[in-house]
Amino acid sequence: MERKKRVLIVVPVSPSEPDYVIINSAECLKGIDLNDADSKVVYIIDLNNIYDLKKVKKVEGVLKDLGFEIIRRKNRCGRKAGAINIVLDKFKSFNPDYVVIFDVDTRPAKNFVVECIKALENDDDAYIASAPRYVNNVNSTITEVISMEYKMFNYLMSKFSFKNFNGPIGVIRADRMVRLNENSIAEDLDFSIRMHLKGYKSIFVKNSYIYEQAPMTWKDLFYQRRRWYYGGLQVLKDGIIFRNKKFALKIVVITVLSHLPIFLLPFLILLSPIILYKFKKLKLLFGFVTYLIVNQLAAISSLCSFLMRREIEWKGVRRAKL
Repeated sequence: MERKKRVLIVVPVSPSEPDYVIINSAECLKGIDLNDADSKVVYIIDLNNIYDLKKVKKVEGVLKDLGFEIIRRKNRCGRKAGAINIVLDKFKSFNPDYVVIFDVDTRPAKNFVVECIKALENDDDAYIASAPRYVNNVNSTITEVISMEYKMFNYLMSKFSFKNFNGPIGVIRADRMVRLNENSIAEDLDFSIRMHLKGYKSIFVKNSYIYEQAPMTWKDLFYQRRRWYYGGLQVLKDGIIFRNKKFALKIVVITVLSHLPIFLLPFLILLSPIILYKFKKLKLLFGFVTYLIVNQLAAISSLCSFLMRREIEWKGVRRAKL
């Protein structure tokens, strides 16, 4: 008799996350379809102080009632990568076939895991599968702008051979799940590049989806993008991409262009009549302009920090009750 597939679901939680976000995440994952697979859902929660411990105790009962497991971590060694590595080590004896990584604000479709596994089983060269992402807290100009950015990202992911799923949120073959680089602030990009250079594919599954929250303030967007830009610079410094000169050239060009979002401003001005006609929202046009400026400032800030060898840490963001 063939044994059931084993699925290990990992949800890292930073100290800044509110208790309601953790509980909402757990309730969403409880309803996910795993096609009768043996599964373990593990929340690894970082603690900073007594308040964080009280928060964990508040959600602990809910998580345990749902059949989930909790790991408390008193330090943030290795950041998110370190948290994921701890879970992989602790549950090595579970011998999973697939490792699923979600952020605490990730709200996957019910069929997400099943469809991703199906895609992986149909392609022996694939190591990860994920799906289009959408914003579920579209309630302001900034989140509306980022929602449109997500739609563009989904389009690009469907076209590019090299795909980096931020997080890395997706379903990963356990036999190709290597330890994440704890020295990189962009562990997802580092992981994607290393696997791509080994000849493995990433799959974009179009018949499922993921919802997640976008930054709700321009300040939160600035800190998020500054971290992303810094992570990209770390990858370049690491030098691993230069093992493949053609691929390295693409990454360098993308990195340089991404650090110059302000150059898109003239095109935005040219397209402004179309934007106003289609959306009939003047504040949305100003939102696009602000978006480009914030990203440019984040790029400059990350570059300065990188050149001065100052590390950038993850900062908490505001969350909607979703």
